[in-house]
Formats: sequence, C-alpha cells, structure tokens
Amino acid sequence: RKISTEFGAPDLVFTGKQTIDGDTAQVGPGIAK
Repeated sequence: RKISTEFGAPDLVFTGKQTIDGDTAQVGPGIAK
C-alpha cells in the first residue's frame, strides 16, 4: 500500500507459483479485485 501511495496503483502484480506452507494457492485470488 505504501508503494501505491507513492507511485500509483500497479497495473500488474506477479505472485509466486508455490508456497512453502501448504501449497494452497490462495495468494493470487486473495489479492485480486
């Protein structure tokens, strides 16, 4: 959020393919609008 206040909202956000804590794949959908 600090980045968006300084530079504006990002057009594209890259997330990782896998996590190390369970492979739940919830980060992408969790930050999507």
